[in-house]
Amino acid sequence: MPKRNTWSRRNWTRAAISAARKSSTLCHDWCGGAESQQERKKAEMVSRHASCRCGSLAATVTGAPVSVHACSCLACQRDSGSAFTYTAFFPESAVAAIEGDHRKWRRIADSGRWTDSFFCPTCGATVFRRWEALPGVFGVPVGCFADPSFVPPAKLYFSSQRHSWLAVPESVEAVDTQ
Repeated sequence: MPKRNTWSRRNWTRAAISAARKSSTLCHDWCGGAESQQERKKAEMVSRHASCRCGSLAATVTGAPVSVHACSCLACQRDSGSAFTYTAFFPESAVAAIEGDHRKWRRIADSGRWTDSFFCPTCGATVFRRWEALPGVFGVPVGCFADPSFVPPAKLYFSSQRHSWLAVPESVEAVDTQ
């Protein structure tokens, strides 16, 4: 059995924790504002576990995602092997643990900024992502949570590139680009 690497907030330096907290505030502002204080406290207690198909790579996050989006850009279609990606965004401070061996693949977007995808070397499934354009944000493909009741995306980015058969529900804002 391969050696399992474990990462937790305990391994962070004080400076990294401070930066993540600041970034999570920025992310919260970027992702759409605050809900009631009672809802926030309840959501902070929720712990979610995401894993790859074979179970060798897992990430645990606490709290509710600050945003959930889908994207139909051609790069996301290729990344997912499907018609779109469906991602939950969390502040880095919500990451409780990353367990298991993983590899990183960096893609440079049309904007010139990078997107890092972290995947299981055994089954190849991407379990989390980070973006240069979104410092302090930790993204998890929603399918890795294996939770059919997960909240739907608020927006579908690059809806102009979506497959013609893909109808966008009225509850999801269709954004032509990003």
